[in-house]
Amino acid sequence: RKLSQAIAAKYDQNAKSKKGQLSNIVSGTLNLVDCGICQIDDISHAISRLVDGTPITTLYLSNNQLCNLDGIDQYSFQNLMKLSVSNNLIRYIRCLDILSNLTALQILNLTGNSVSRMAYYRQEVLCICVSILT
Repeated sequence: RKLSQAIAAKYDQNAKSKKGQLSNIVSGTLNLVDCGICQIDDISHAISRLVDGTPITTLYLSNNQLCNLDGIDQYSFQNLMKLSVSNNLIRYIRCLDILSNLTALQILNLTGNSVSRMAYYRQEVLCICVSILT
């Protein structure tokens, strides 16, 4: 399942239960935990009708099936400050290189991914993401 599909599914679900209000996008936070997402695709169309110009600053993608973060640097996430991708399938440091394009990123959670068990992975992540708070 792609990220845009998960957003559409959550939006439709919330629209039925909350009369059109999207409870999982609040104050710049997008929560898509445990949605079966395996790919981050272009979400500009899906997200534009949901956030009315509010920048997404926090993104929760934990407990999905992501092997890489390709696509995370798209325009919709340019203001991302906090990213949680814990408990996914990210195995290699090179899969994190794209995070260097997220210049506002301050907090990153990779717990539960194979990459987080590699020797010196924290140092390598800090070299990739120079804006992360230590």
